[in-house]
Amino acid sequence: MNLIKNKKITIPTVLILIVLALISKKVLDTNKNEPEKENGPPTVKTSLLKEFQEKNSFINSVGKVETLQEVNLKSQLSSEVKNVNVKIGDKVSRGDVLIELDHTPLDAELSKANATIERLQSNLAQQKTGATQEQIAQARAGVEQAKAGVEQAQAGLEQTKANNEAMIKNAEIGLELAKASLENTATSSQQTLENAYESLKLTADNTLSTIHTALTTNGDILGKSPGSEKANNLYEDYLGVKKAGSLRESEQYFLQARKDYQTALDFSNSIEDKIDQAQGEKLADLVSRALASMNQSLKSIRVTLDNSVTNNLFPQTSVSGTSLNKLKQAVDTQISYINQAQQNLQLQKQTVTNARISGQGSTEQNQLNYQKAQQNLKDARQQAKANLKTAQKNVEARKKALAKAQSAYEEITAPPRETDLASTKASIKEARASRNLVLDRLDKAYIKAPFSGEIGSVSVKENDFVNPGKSLVSLINKEGLQVKSYLNSKDIKLITEGATATIEKDIPGVVSQISPRVDPQTKKIEVITAITAKNSQLVTGEYVDIKFQISKQNKENTYYLPFKAIKVTSENNFIFTVNPNNKIEAHKVELGRVVNNLNEVKNGLRPEMKIVLNVRGLKKGQIVETEKNK
Repeated sequence: MNLIKNKKITIPTVLILIVLALISKKVLDTNKNEPEKENGPPTVKTSLLKEFQEKNSFINSVGKVETLQEVNLKSQLSSEVKNVNVKIGDKVSRGDVLIELDHTPLDAELSKANATIERLQSNLAQQKTGATQEQIAQARAGVEQAKAGVEQAQAGLEQTKANNEAMIKNAEIGLELAKASLENTATSSQQTLENAYESLKLTADNTLSTIHTALTTNGDILGKSPGSEKANNLYEDYLGVKKAGSLRESEQYFLQARKDYQTALDFSNSIEDKIDQAQGEKLADLVSRALASMNQSLKSIRVTLDNSVTNNLFPQTSVSGTSLNKLKQAVDTQISYINQAQQNLQLQKQTVTNARISGQGSTEQNQLNYQKAQQNLKDARQQAKANLKTAQKNVEARKKALAKAQSAYEEITAPPRETDLASTKASIKEARASRNLVLDRLDKAYIKAPFSGEIGSVSVKENDFVNPGKSLVSLINKEGLQVKSYLNSKDIKLITEGATATIEKDIPGVVSQISPRVDPQTKKIEVITAITAKNSQLVTGEYVDIKFQISKQNKENTYYLPFKAIKVTSENNFIFTVNPNNKIEAHKVELGRVVNNLNEVKNGLRPEMKIVLNVRGLKKGQIVETEKNK
């Protein structure tokens, strides 16, 4: 009995084991037959972003089917009625312009927006291209001009030091002579006179050096020797234009001063060894005449500068670089130098005169002369200090001008910075967004038929002024149906009147009217959709599902994609594309709000992108096959 029992138990067990073995073999055979399918690259479906947006971006709602008897088309703008193209009883087709509102201000805004975009695009192109050859040449010329200014200022500093040294030396000699006369009235009058004439010769030579510096300053302004012929290239055409003849007069005085200077210099150079009385008197007269001519030339140049005009390259004032005020200051400085030289020469002439009568002079007169010589030395040292400070400041100013010119040249020749380009690109994007807003408002100036029908009423005439919500015209289609639904204030911004809609999966419709106000009961905005199908088999009073095609975005390059097309990670969000090597590429995107089953993508997409429609299980760099490759 026990054996029989064991046989009864064993037979079912054996059968179960046999079945399991068969199943295992089947699985193994299946795996052997399909090794490539499990190990091969997955197949993905892609779509051009722009086409996908047009076909798949919808807003879902629920509405009630009603009889379409009459649709009131209302204004969405405050404007005058420009044209009324229909009258009661007219037959119209979908898309016909029934009423046109005045859009002159919007046309102006659009032109302004287009001009702004063109200007910004031109700026961007110029930034990418860099400076023109003319601009580079102008910047280079500015550097050369600044270098010349530094050299002139440094030469002026050295001349100032020499002039100061001569001026102080002359005053010291005068003091020594006065002191000698005071201490020893018995000194030989002849020796004193010889010393006085030697001092006169030294004073005359220093004075001629001062005159040469003044001639150089005037020559730079006029572009004549001994100045630089190119020093006035930036402002030559603007000198003395306010007063006819002032420039010509300045040139004549300059030539006379240069002639008198050369005459005095030639005579001074002709004197050998000791100077005698006749030579001393003639030299003093020639130098005095050269000083007078130079003084007249400087004053004439000052008048010419007072009657000159300025421009961008030759401004009135400038922290660095050449300016009208700096030229005036340079002339005024030279005038002060010439005046000081005249005083020095006059003092030395007086010293000669004193030497002549030194033997006859009284102790009191010598005391007065000594006191005056002391004061002259003190004044000369103070004047030298002031002259040196002015010349040093001029050198520093010219060096700053050179640094600024070099910086401007480096900036204009440097390649564009990405930060500058990014700023201009952002401005272009903002300008395009502004233009899109204008285009949206401009579209509202044309009241179009949302479907074919008959005009039931016309509530306005040409030149009437209307406000948003004002009924303009009614359209009747007694045989048709419509769906009344509601959308919230955010979703309503994504559709327009005339947008396509789908009722119950396959019944076509078009948005015929969007209420300008929020319904007080539903707290939403009423949307009327005309059913364009003739035999829709819908029943008046029933509730139906309706999908509205998203017809606009709030911002440029904003799209709405299903969740499965977006790869969400803890750090960033991505969409995938497939490159020519069949590899997955990830593109970072910025997500916005959720609209029904779609996610708003605010940044990172371009309409020409071919996106992967389902990114689940995929990763960056993975090899895939697209449907068209299969």
